Amino acid sequence: MLRRTLPLARRAAVWARVGTLARAGPLMRLGARALASTSAERQVLEHRAEIARAHAGPAYTLQVHTGDRRGASTTANVHARLIGTEGEAGPYTLMGDFYRATMQSFYIETAKPIGQLLRVEIGHDASEIGSGWFLAKVVVVCHTTGLVSDFPCEAWLGESDSGGCDGPLARELHEKESAVHKSSVRADWAEGVREIQTAAAAATLPRTDKIRKGQRSRITASLGWGGEDAYLIAPQARPRRRDGGASAAAGGACADWAHRMLGVADGVGSWEAQGIDAGKYSRSLIEAALAHFERLVCEGPRPRSGPDALSTLEEVLRRACDDTIAAQIKGSSTLCLVHIDGLSATLASANIGDSGFIVIRDGAVAYRSAQQEHSFGCPYQLGHHGSASLPTDAQACRIPVEPGDTVIVGSDGLFDNVSDADIAEEATAHCALGAREGRKRDVAMARQLANRLVERALTASLDESKETPFAKAATEEFNLVYRGGKQDDITVVVGLLTEAPSRPGLPP
Repeated sequence: MLRRTLPLARRAAVWARVGTLARAGPLMRLGARALASTSAERQVLEHRAEIARAHAGPAYTLQVHTGDRRGASTTANVHARLIGTEGEAGPYTLMGDFYRATMQSFYIETAKPIGQLLRVEIGHDASEIGSGWFLAKVVVVCHTTGLVSDFPCEAWLGESDSGGCDGPLARELHEKESAVHKSSVRADWAEGVREIQTAAAAATLPRTDKIRKGQRSRITASLGWGGEDAYLIAPQARPRRRDGGASAAAGGACADWAHRMLGVADGVGSWEAQGIDAGKYSRSLIEAALAHFERLVCEGPRPRSGPDALSTLEEVLRRACDDTIAAQIKGSSTLCLVHIDGLSATLASANIGDSGFIVIRDGAVAYRSAQQEHSFGCPYQLGHHGSASLPTDAQACRIPVEPGDTVIVGSDGLFDNVSDADIAEEATAHCALGAREGRKRDVAMARQLANRLVERALTASLDESKETPFAKAATEEFNLVYRGGKQDDITVVVGLLTEAPSRPGLPP
């Protein structure tokens, strides 16, 4: 329980002035300013500081941010412990409603000083089915010193309720690194980077009822679609190699190994009720993105690498959206673009909606893009309508990648039906089998894995008793037991990363 040791009469007077906000703050939308932004909030913090000065030990406010992800909320009992240079405090029980995309504020007092705050341990008791919790971060305000510390998490505590990887019931969070420290780490890492190349292939399948109506997939090395889904693998033509020769055909392991873009767009099928083909919109986005990527990256006088890759990808997304709007194509679509830069061994991404990607390393998920939803089943989407998302709404990131990594880009038809852990298991087993058989991590292996993942997603989507990521999320969202997969178009693009061959004039 939260401990307070002020004399009763003084405590009553202080609480009367502070109000209930000092015990547990109201829910705030994630992304709102975490610190005091109104006069009332400033008064609350000032009164809390007064309490802290009258108390033997420091007083803190813990701002607990639940992530904006399907199934992120929890009804379990949450506890927290503060660890400092001179001791620790807690655990404290945090009584509140930890809903998706909200912030809960808790005021706590320690019995004695703990020194400089180093870590926060936070967890829950997993008392009910579906109690998995996606914690975004914890912000700690020390009222004695005025210091504000940010402890990021961005991970599941307990069983994942909507895909992603299960986690422990409790996690020890460390304070966010400073920008100076981050840049030094990036510089040290970049000095020893190994250049990579990417072999890529895709598979796609329309929803089963569309197949019965005669719809078929179109699959090529660079572009394809199934139902309202569409994908790209760039570059598509025979781009110039840096030694002046012609590279292999698109989709080949050495096709402009320095740069590779993978992308998936998922048209919103509900437009069909208005006589609009959302598949046309997603295909237009993909085709425009492919064309702009090749012009900006492959045909320019100097390839854009390193930090430039992220801004380039955002520019590709913006231009693709502008072209589709200029063509007066109606509909809307999610869009996930991934640029693998072989020169700097980095992956840049720009994502709108609930399509996404994962990076698999050493048999586990090393990185997972986050879903963007306004509400359950209503993803962010680019479109012709006034309420459509903007290219600037895209989630962008840049992360290091390594030879041996596997990148999976997919529509929600994959991620709603197959968990991230199962995708990682399938990919790892497939590549390990290929290695034992003496096969290379090439386009053929990537194509086989893409087909296998589509088959697995299809099987799960038709199984009415399967516990799928979608079923878990629906169970929590609607407070009812839901079982089975979600029938949908399914698209998977696989990128297999290997070390690039040595170039003349460079050390091996």
